[in-house]
Amino acid sequence: MFADERQPSHYSSADAKRFTETLARRLNVTDRFIKPGYEDVFYYLWRERRLPVNVDPFDSRLDDEMERVRLRRVFEQKLDAVVGYVLPLKSDAEDQPGLAGSAWSTGPWFLRDERMYLIPGDSPMGLRLPLDALPWVSQADFPYLVEQDPSAPRGQLPPATAMQGRYDSPAPLTGQKEPATFVQAPVRGKSAAGHSRTALVVEVRDPRRANGPKAEAAGEKFGMLYVFMPPLAKVEHYLELLAAVEATAQELGVRITLEGYPPPRDPRLKLLQVTPDPGVIEVNIHPAGNWRELVEHTEFLYNAAFETRLSAEKFMTDGRHTGTGGGNHFVMGGATPDDSPVLRKPELLASLLLYWHNHPSLSYLFSGLFVGPTSQAPRIDEARNDSVYEIEIAFREIARLEGEGALLPWLVDRILRNLLIDSSGNTHRSEFCIDKLYSPDSSTGRLGLLEMRGFEMPPHARMSLTQQLLLRALVARFWRQP
Repeated sequence: MFADERQPSHYSSADAKRFTETLARRLNVTDRFIKPGYEDVFYYLWRERRLPVNVDPFDSRLDDEMERVRLRRVFEQKLDAVVGYVLPLKSDAEDQPGLAGSAWSTGPWFLRDERMYLIPGDSPMGLRLPLDALPWVSQADFPYLVEQDPSAPRGQLPPATAMQGRYDSPAPLTGQKEPATFVQAPVRGKSAAGHSRTALVVEVRDPRRANGPKAEAAGEKFGMLYVFMPPLAKVEHYLELLAAVEATAQELGVRITLEGYPPPRDPRLKLLQVTPDPGVIEVNIHPAGNWRELVEHTEFLYNAAFETRLSAEKFMTDGRHTGTGGGNHFVMGGATPDDSPVLRKPELLASLLLYWHNHPSLSYLFSGLFVGPTSQAPRIDEARNDSVYEIEIAFREIARLEGEGALLPWLVDRILRNLLIDSSGNTHRSEFCIDKLYSPDSSTGRLGLLEMRGFEMPPHARMSLTQQLLLRALVARFWRQP
């Protein structure tokens, strides 16, 4: 049911409306609160008034090419054209994981204008919702999205067939329910805590918009159907909503493109992330449970890059054969924070830090040309003059607490966080980065992960595997004897 953005489709806003209404029926919520979204008519009329007197908004000669195309697009589709449809949505089973207590509810969005005007721009509609125009909510009552703690126990995910079976047939119209937890009207001076501030968005747009003005102006117009997933706290709810979207697409016989928020981080899901960075493509893969998996993952990635005409090697101007210079950071930990060897035995982290400090070749042999205090991975003794003295005190404190059985995971973070930094105090730019070890500040910082940043991208998979084998050997050695 996935659409190919390279193949022309000609869906319209009527298809988006029908999809949203059908999805609401499958989720057993009323469709009365579905809201159409429009481009901000007042902004674009003001923008037209600012044009020179001899400039036509359909063929404006503005210096900013993106703004020129944006104005022409908006005026060609007319200001009263519907961009897409919003279904305010939240899960009613935040404290009841699994299928047993799963339910969905919707509610009204009260806005100052009669219509819902989107924030001007070229991004997907789900990123341009006027959330700041919704009724005011106090800090204490704001419905923050609290993600599931990474250390919380998790059972098996329900089988896909069970989730699909739940939404195979739409709910009867008589079964639609009103969202009793939502207030029906904002009260002046009171906090409107009962309103949903998350929504699923269905939009039709030309996929070539993302490739720039020249691509968008070429040929006939496309109309692809995009479904923008809302943020959810638990992966069970995300997969259920996905099953409902799939069932809706099958019922209507349409092909869609999914976008929006990814599933919540969960160790039961394998995650592959491909991120374009300046000059490089960053790939983050799921954990490997053993050496054989690690070899398979590494060799597969190098081979996939080669088949895509990408390379991890280059030749410098003097003919030297070297890596591309991109980071090749190794992340050590476990599938869950409780599995992480660095948290199960904090002496292991102290041993690695001491060993790297006493063997400077490990810091420089695998790094690139950029080393020292201003590099991406400065050593402990390169950050501040007193770091070595202070980290000795930290190690003695770790040993004392561990001997007393009082070394809680978050204490490891508090003891070392302000020592594993660069000269400016940045905790991320450090040879040993513990940003995702066990920071109590956020759930994404409590993953039990240690990032080794002092490695440059090696030109061959076997060179990378040799470095990883060295790290695994050191972990095994220090686990037995700190």
